Amino acid sequence: MQWLFSYITIQNINIMIIVLSFLCSRPLPYPAYANAGIRLVLFLLFYWLLRFKLRPLCRQMVQNWNIFFCVALTVSVSYIYFFATSEDIVTTLTTQAVPLSLITAIAVAAYISVFHSLSTIAREHTLREEKLRSDARQELLQMELALQEAFVNLAKQNRHDLRHHNALLADYLERGDVGGAREYLIQHDAHITEAALKQYCKNPVANSLLRLYTRRAESDGFFFSSDAEVPEKLPLTAPETGELFGNLLENAFEACGKVGGGGVIVLTALADDHCLRLELRNSVAVQTVFDEAGLPATTKPGGGTGTRSTAAIVKRYGGMLRFLQEGSMFVTQMVLPLT
Repeated sequence: MQWLFSYITIQNINIMIIVLSFLCSRPLPYPAYANAGIRLVLFLLFYWLLRFKLRPLCRQMVQNWNIFFCVALTVSVSYIYFFATSEDIVTTLTTQAVPLSLITAIAVAAYISVFHSLSTIAREHTLREEKLRSDARQELLQMELALQEAFVNLAKQNRHDLRHHNALLADYLERGDVGGAREYLIQHDAHITEAALKQYCKNPVANSLLRLYTRRAESDGFFFSSDAEVPEKLPLTAPETGELFGNLLENAFEACGKVGGGGVIVLTALADDHCLRLELRNSVAVQTVFDEAGLPATTKPGGGTGTRSTAAIVKRYGGMLRFLQEGSMFVTQMVLPLT
């Protein structure tokens, strides 16, 4: 039944354009030519809206045709009543101008309400998904931070117990048991290596996120390289740091997932006394389109929330964020003041 809904909707728009062009052309000189010109402009406007502005929403409307079918059918029946009982279309458009204008106004308002509702629902759904992803990322981040804290505590304990290890080694050597001392050192070294956590940078939040996405890259089959000199102290709060690095890495992994295998992600970060300079390169499958603000444009309704959030954080602290594409690589560059 989607085809019927689409057909009725197109017919409604066609009749609306006919009514509007006829009524608007009556007061103008040469009404016939004015009617044709106005109709052409309205059809071109409709095509432009459908092609560049409303296409994702139109697809959603067609997919949920059963919800909006009554609206389209009611408008269609109202128009059919006037034209089916008419013997002369021009006379009907002239004598029934007021009711036809009211029906057209109601139809326009109805379709605007439908598109606005779909846009609002899509935006709320995207925000809800973004919040769920953010909550999940925060939970994983908390686990990583707890793991890192446990590792630090274990390191403190090992340092505290160092005198016991020295005493055991001294006992082995005093007894001349060099082989036993060697075996003990091998086992102790294996225990330390097993408990060790790889450190990517000094900042605990960024370090935990890099560990998370390193494991994800191994699971997804991506090549992920990280050379990050992120200082321990940043002007950002811990949640802002997690949101900033999390959004950048999440977008990179999402883009690599569309490549179809063999995705590459390379993160480089350098810091001095004044600023943190970061560059993130990742594979992309298609040519990226950028909006007037220089942000990657998205065709997904309500999409781009993470990118806008990242840009807002960088701007809040007086930094600069830049996006560009070099061949099959998407490049994100960021400069963040540290003072």
